[in-house]
Amino acid sequence: MSPAKVRITREVSLEELKQRYRREKDPRVKIRLHMLLRIQDGASARQVAREHHSSHSAVSNWVQRFNEEGFRGLIDRSRQGRPAKITEQELKELLALPPSHYGYDLPAWTPRAIRVVLQEQFGINYSLASIYDVIKRCHFSLITPRSQHYKQDPEKVKAFKKT
Repeated sequence: MSPAKVRITREVSLEELKQRYRREKDPRVKIRLHMLLRIQDGASARQVAREHHSSHSAVSNWVQRFNEEGFRGLIDRSRQGRPAKITEQELKELLALPPSHYGYDLPAWTPRAIRVVLQEQFGINYSLASIYDVIKRCHFSLITPRSQHYKQDPEKVKAFKKT
């Protein structure tokens, strides 16, 4: 038993698909439009899948979304990720106070210091790379001293708490 032929059932001309394809800036949507162009031109979903190094079901899904939602269906939907361990507001409140408030002898916040404070004060574990993402998400920027003026030893960061 062969699978049902994937077809575009929405009223759209080949010329309209070509125009949309030429104007599209989003590379993912452009690929999906090309899939539709090939299907509208008579190619099978399996052929299109091979051409795009994709699966038959992926091509079928995009055609189905186009049939149901039109061109808007080709745009990526927002995806939910893992919830943040600390809210933007909580981080802003943390960084509003100097490191000395938490008992650290540092002139300013560093990503490593933020990581240590989050771990010790709030029990939140972030990788150093994730700290940079959190800082960016909160619209903060890092001002780093030049290395010849101030060198921070990674081992020193673990022991920068005042005694």
